[in-house]
Formats: sequence, structure tokens, C-alpha cells
Amino acid sequence: MHSRPFQPSDLLHVKQLAESLGHPDEDFSRMIEHAEVIVDDDGRVVMALVARRTIYLDMLTDPSLTPAQKMYGLRLCEAKLPVLADKGHREVLAFIDPSIAERFGRRLQRSFGWMRSRPCWCKRLL
Repeated sequence: MHSRPFQPSDLLHVKQLAESLGHPDEDFSRMIEHAEVIVDDDGRVVMALVARRTIYLDMLTDPSLTPAQKMYGLRLCEAKLPVLADKGHREVLAFIDPSIAERFGRRLQRSFGWMRSRPCWCKRLL
């Protein structure tokens, strides 16, 4: 096996890999920053690493706000998310502090239609 840069002809194979892992709706043709594939000795794509441009949201809140004020602020922010869709982004991510993740996550689901996604890990590059 060896790695090589992703080529447009790899797209079908990468989509098949995504489908086999339960992610049939992945659109790898948009927002790709960089991609590498691992091919076997026959040249068959067996792995792919796709680095997509992703929006990560941070919510910075004055601690003196009441819960009602925070909810109002969330609604105002939520109304601005279509701007990101207009720029071609398919999704946004929000990492929530574990101390409030369960309650706040339920609020995001019920009030705004967010969904729990895959767990995330971080690697610092610099």
C-alpha cells in the first residue's frame, strides 16, 4: 500500500467507502481543502483522508445574561446561519463544554433542529 494525492477519478471509490461506513450523503466534491488516498498494490483505493473546510462555531456569552436572554441571542444567531449556506457550506459544528453538553445539546435539538454528530478529537498542528 502507498499514499498518493486524491485525483478526480477517485471520487466514485471514495463515495463507495463513505457509503460502506454508513455515510451515504457525504459530498466530497465540494469544500475539499486537501485529500489523500491509500491504494493497494493493484491501485485500488482502500482508504481516503479528506480534509474539508468546516465551520466551527464558538458561542461567547456574557455570564450575566439570563437564560431567556441567552435563548433570544441563540435565535438571532441561528437566523444568520443561511449566510454560511450561501457561501457553500453544508454544515456547521459546535463543540460544547462537557459540563453543559447534555442539557444544552437537548436544547439545540429541540429548539433549533441540531443533531448529535460524531465524537470529535483535536490534534494541534502548531
